[in-house]
Amino acid sequence: MLQDGQVRPHGPIALLHAEEGLGEAFLTWAGTKYVAHSSEGGHAEFSPKTALEVELLGHMKVSFSPIISYD
Repeated sequence: MLQDGQVRPHGPIALLHAEEGLGEAFLTWAGTKYVAHSSEGGHAEFSPKTALEVELLGHMKVSFSPIISYD
């Protein structure tokens, strides 16, 4: 879970997948079913700005090295 929130019936759904790049897509409700939409997730960046974000980067580098990199 990325953050706490309220479940909204038929609300949008984010899809994230980290591998060589960051895969991002989302689902929207189309009346009777969800429809998938692609996104430009490969262009997303993560620049830690808080102590918690720096801690997350450290965890990811240990857990997913050498996939995780930063410039």
